[in-house]
Amino acid sequence: MHLTKTFLNYLSISVLVLFLGLTSCTRIGLEDLENRISEIGEEYVSDSRTSIFNVYIRSAGQKKIIVMGEITESDARDEIFDFISQAGYDAIDSLELLPSFLLGNEIRGIVCVSVANIRIKPSHPAELSTQAVMGTPLEILKKERGWLLVRTPDRYIGWTNDSSVKIMTESDLERWNTENRILYTGIYGMVFSSDGFPVSDIVAGSIVVAEEMYNAHYGVILPDGRRGITSVNEWINFNTWADTIVPLGKTIVESALRFTGIPYMWGGTSSKTFDCSGFTKTVYFLNGLILERDASQQINHGLKVSSDTTFDQLQPGDLLFFGSKTPQRVIHTGIWIGNHLVIHASGLVKQESIVSSKEPFSSYLSETYLETRRMIGHHSETGIVRIKDHPWYVN
Repeated sequence: MHLTKTFLNYLSISVLVLFLGLTSCTRIGLEDLENRISEIGEEYVSDSRTSIFNVYIRSAGQKKIIVMGEITESDARDEIFDFISQAGYDAIDSLELLPSFLLGNEIRGIVCVSVANIRIKPSHPAELSTQAVMGTPLEILKKERGWLLVRTPDRYIGWTNDSSVKIMTESDLERWNTENRILYTGIYGMVFSSDGFPVSDIVAGSIVVAEEMYNAHYGVILPDGRRGITSVNEWINFNTWADTIVPLGKTIVESALRFTGIPYMWGGTSSKTFDCSGFTKTVYFLNGLILERDASQQINHGLKVSSDTTFDQLQPGDLLFFGSKTPQRVIHTGIWIGNHLVIHASGLVKQESIVSSKEPFSSYLSETYLETRRMIGHHSETGIVRIKDHPWYVN
């Protein structure tokens, strides 16, 4: 059972008052302050992939504390300073609330290349953690030597090159969202200049602005202002699509099957390369839903479906999760097709059976199966968000 935030705040203050009373003239020490700040971090930040809580304190003389670091949650920041004040200290505020004040109003961005690589550190050799495709809106948290710390619509945080993003203000993003945006539903395509030279490649889920249509081609504007032409095939009006798309098991499976054969790459979230959850995430996005990034996050949402060795309760489009059972650790996911088949990204996007009586059988899927979740019909404010409800995509 989860305690409410109000009760937790009340409990924290009560414990502090009791502690002060018991210690008489002995003020809370740095270690006690550090422990409480750590507890605040645990209360407000359940996942370091989606929030930042790097908070440190240092003594600055009698009754003074310097609070340093970075944080994305303003409520947690307020509680830290309230606690320090209640403990009898004066706080010197060197704690930066992200987005950084140095960004001014430019805390938004749109991916302007076909696929932006997002890494765990601002360095090209750093591990690739995720990707974002052209037209994806971003929150910019800070800049550092040609890199941007960004948060994607699924709340995932990481570093990408500033050349991959058109930086803008909230008002700029709102204006972009009023344009005649179109969504690419194909696997891979191109935008060309009027003289036939490439302007950019495009992948499934890319969003650009359509200017006009002529001779079976759109004149388009990319997020960074580059212009070109592209075939009208496999494009759809974004607003119409977002307003009318209804995710169904059949269409989820159809979308998944179109990516058969695309190679696996850790961190891949585009139709160039996928990892397992990047694959499921992309399939669901093309059906109007934003899932969280990783399999270990996705398993926390939707309806848990009862399943035994027959898998009779599963429906096409359900997500299956795999990993170690004791303790439970989720490391893989795939989409139920039906007839005991799962389509998943493992080496490449492929279909495999979870039962030995049907080929092609995967002993790995059979032995590591954990549970199934139904995302369709169970959207929420986080975890399973309809694109038409996401404030970064619509005004």
